Amino acid sequence: MADNFTRFVSAIGDKTRPFVLDGGQATQMEREGVDLSGHLWSARLLCDNPAMIKKTHVAFFLAGADVVVSASYQGTVEGFKRAGMSEEEGKRLLRFSIQLIKEARNEAWEQMVKDGSSAGRIKPFAGASVGCYAASLADGSEYTGSSYGITPEELRGFHLERLKLFAEEAPDVFAFETIPNMMEVEAIIDVLNDPQILATNIPAWISVCCKDDETLSSDESVEEFAKFVASRTRLLVSVGVNCVHPRHVEKILSTMRAYCDLPLVVYPNKGEKFDTARREWVPGTAMDDEDFCKLSDSWRANGATMIGGCCRTSVDTIRLLRERLMR
Repeated sequence: MADNFTRFVSAIGDKTRPFVLDGGQATQMEREGVDLSGHLWSARLLCDNPAMIKKTHVAFFLAGADVVVSASYQGTVEGFKRAGMSEEEGKRLLRFSIQLIKEARNEAWEQMVKDGSSAGRIKPFAGASVGCYAASLADGSEYTGSSYGITPEELRGFHLERLKLFAEEAPDVFAFETIPNMMEVEAIIDVLNDPQILATNIPAWISVCCKDDETLSSDESVEEFAKFVASRTRLLVSVGVNCVHPRHVEKILSTMRAYCDLPLVVYPNKGEKFDTARREWVPGTAMDDEDFCKLSDSWRANGATMIGGCCRTSVDTIRLLRERLMR
């Protein structure tokens, strides 16, 4: 049997079948009536309601996701400490997030094999969601690209320590998500080249956050990002964009494909406007699922091999997306 690195690279490079990501896990849990207010967002449920996290993971796998990531985007040791937990408890919860996603993957796959829905599918992957430093600040700066106020060395340390905790539980892939600026991209590349991380042989993708179809949140160009990441580390197997308005995706992917030959990953939000003053989504501003999924045709045409959804997409969105990509 092929090792996990080879299996993942083969799966995302196979253009004969779709490779589907999960959707907005927080969106799905909020649909279940869960209150996710607070700086830890869905990571709080690792302590308060892990059963809901696993239920959500399983639902996305059963809906057709080939990879689902852990509920750790906004989870950090410092963040858990701010919530009154000890450092050791914070570390335990980060490791626990990987245990949960692997348990959910195995349970979902067992169910699919039993009911026959595994036919024509690969065994799904359990990923580690590695949120940007901005996620630990819980101030929305992944969408503004504002300065973090820390040094590149501190940023490398932030990612390295968390990645080592995740690696102890051996996720199938590291998903660096919503990265808003080149300083953090460079720090991530350095961490992926650290001997301790290289030795894990765990593949990774980097997905940036963009404010339009040409620039990252920081106003640095998509072109600069694509040129920089090409051939920087053997663990980086895909690059792309997430939590961006769907209308920006086609040009972003076209630019990335022009300067980088890695498989592309894309998981936009549904274009819904957020009222920052009232801290609520503006009704009637989101794409419906059908229109969102139709756009996946152009994303595939522009080089995307991994496609899913981000904020405001649900299990229903992913089910419909897989059906469309299977045509």
